[in-house]
Amino acid sequence: MAFRIGTRIQAITLTALGGMAVLIGLSAWDMSQTVTDARELKTRDLVETAQGVLAYFEGEERAGRMSHDAAQRAAVGAIQSLHYAGSEYFWIQDMQPRMVSHPRAELIGKDIGEIVDPTGKHLFLDVVELVKRSGAGFVPYLWPKPGLDQPVAKISYVKGFTPWGWIIGSGIYADDTAAQMRPTLM
Repeated sequence: MAFRIGTRIQAITLTALGGMAVLIGLSAWDMSQTVTDARELKTRDLVETAQGVLAYFEGEERAGRMSHDAAQRAAVGAIQSLHYAGSEYFWIQDMQPRMVSHPRAELIGKDIGEIVDPTGKHLFLDVVELVKRSGAGFVPYLWPKPGLDQPVAKISYVKGFTPWGWIIGSGIYADDTAAQMRPTLM
C-alpha cells in the first residue's frame, strides 16, 4: 500500500511531536524528582542544624552552667525563633508523644499520639517509631497549610535527640514544590 507524500510528512511530523511530548514528560518528571530531592536535603540539613541548638543547651546543662529545666526552656525558645523560607518552622515532640514546641500553641503540652491525618495515619506515632528504628528519616503525611481549606501533602524530616528524649522536625509541602517548578515548565 503506497502512501502519498503528504501522508508520509504528516506521519513523520506526528511521530516527532509524539517523541518530543514523551521527552518533555520525562524531563518534567525528572525535574520534579530533582527539585523534591533538593528540598528534602535542605530540610534535613536545617533540622540537623537546629538539633545543634539542642546540643548546645544540653552541653550547657552537662557543664553545670544551666539547670535541666533552664536548658530545655532556652532550647525551646531558640528553636521557636528559628524560621526559614518565610513561614517554615521546626517542631519538637517527645517520645510519648507530647508536643514540646510548635507554632500551633494549642498543641504544646498535649498528647499528640491520637492525631491522625485525613488518610488515618497516626503521624506523630509514626515519627516516634521511625526515630526508635533509625534515629532519623522522612515521614510523609497530610497537614493543614495556613490559608488553605484542605490538608496538603507534606514530607517532614525528623531526628531524635537522645539526651532529652526529644524529636525535632520540619517539613515541606508538596504544593510548594509544584509551584517552584511551574515557571520552568511554562
